Amino acid sequence: MTTHIADGVAQYEYPREAPRSPDYRVRLNGRDETVLTTDAADFIQFEFADATRACAHIEIEASRALGETALRPLSRGVALEALSDRLVRFTLDRPMNLCLDPKGLRPLFIYANPPETGLPERGAPGVHFFEGGRAHDIGELRLRSGETLYLEGGALLRGCVRACDAEGVRIAGRGVLDGFCYAERSERRRSIVFENCRDLAVRDIVMIRPTAWMLVLARCRGARVENIKQIGEVVSSDGIDVVASRDVRVTGCCLRNNDDCLVVKSIAPGYRSGDASHDWSGDVENVVFEGCALWNHRAGNAMEIGHETVTDRIGGIIFRDIDVMRVDGHGAVFSIHNGGRALVEDVTWDDIRVEHHYDKLVDFRVMVSRFSRCDQRGVIRGVRLRNVRVHYAPFNAGYTISLIGGYDATHRVEDVRFENVWIDGQKLTHPDQIELFTRHADHIRFD
Repeated sequence: MTTHIADGVAQYEYPREAPRSPDYRVRLNGRDETVLTTDAADFIQFEFADATRACAHIEIEASRALGETALRPLSRGVALEALSDRLVRFTLDRPMNLCLDPKGLRPLFIYANPPETGLPERGAPGVHFFEGGRAHDIGELRLRSGETLYLEGGALLRGCVRACDAEGVRIAGRGVLDGFCYAERSERRRSIVFENCRDLAVRDIVMIRPTAWMLVLARCRGARVENIKQIGEVVSSDGIDVVASRDVRVTGCCLRNNDDCLVVKSIAPGYRSGDASHDWSGDVENVVFEGCALWNHRAGNAMEIGHETVTDRIGGIIFRDIDVMRVDGHGAVFSIHNGGRALVEDVTWDDIRVEHHYDKLVDFRVMVSRFSRCDQRGVIRGVRLRNVRVHYAPFNAGYTISLIGGYDATHRVEDVRFENVWIDGQKLTHPDQIELFTRHADHIRFD
């Protein structure tokens, strides 16, 4: 259920059960816009109904003084104008995902969607259609081959979604998937899990208030994830976990997680989730993360391979055109934690922009951790970081380090190249510039 207004912008109407923000009032092209809230961040969402006349004038009024405020990702180049200490405005002329990041208040995410296409027919066989403007309690919804879950703009869906041994499953729409009902029951449930699926797609939905990992692709082949938005506050609210899967493409997502944002894993057979045992092991190949914006809070890392790496090979992994808005805790921006026996190789980070981080910039290690489930150790080799720009804040000095280390003389890290990496406008040519500590590591180059 949407309200279309004449200037080419469509707004969504939400049910009263969707919690409203106490901190922000937003006007979109002169009309009040619904601001929803979570414990971690608030958000608004709308769409450009007419791509040829995209123009959204946004005014944001806060409940108290905003203080120092950024509109992230900075690479979007959207000018933020302060009208008073509590009122700011800006204009969008194209779809994008942004975050107003003020000092002393929860951040406010702005999800400006492109026109929606490819809508499923309501009432068609295999279509689970959830109407906008209403709250829907689904418990656990299981999707079968060929089925589509569609959340209309303004829909609030409470529960979790599963698909196992299915093909051609789709999840789409501009509605909100809310996992908070499980927190009320003191349960930990992953929000969406695909297991042993082929040819699957997830796009456009907003995911909030999870109790565990938010989107899991486990032993899947051929997956597309596009323009999903996540706000997770609990520890273990991983964003997108690609587990023992192949041929995966993740594009245009905006993730705020209190654990790893983009993750690659392979978990030892016998892994238990709830009262069920799973085999989420296997090689990972041909995975591309592209055009995403990431905010990692106190736990985890922004872009992670590991810690669970129980398989023969994890390779062909690309992170490209990524904005790291913040890494607030003790994790890393770029991380490989090879806690299993895998050969982790052919990993590329390209065109990455880092706006804020604290503890570690790079953390590549072969290791034993509390997540390790095998006695064998692996190797890391063939890692590229190129066309990377990093901003250092005053608190980085003396606190931010980088680590590259093998487990022993046999299980090493080999062939790591930093190509065209810049730290605050200075090209990286020497390990001392990033406080790099190494052991059992060979052929680390700065070009």
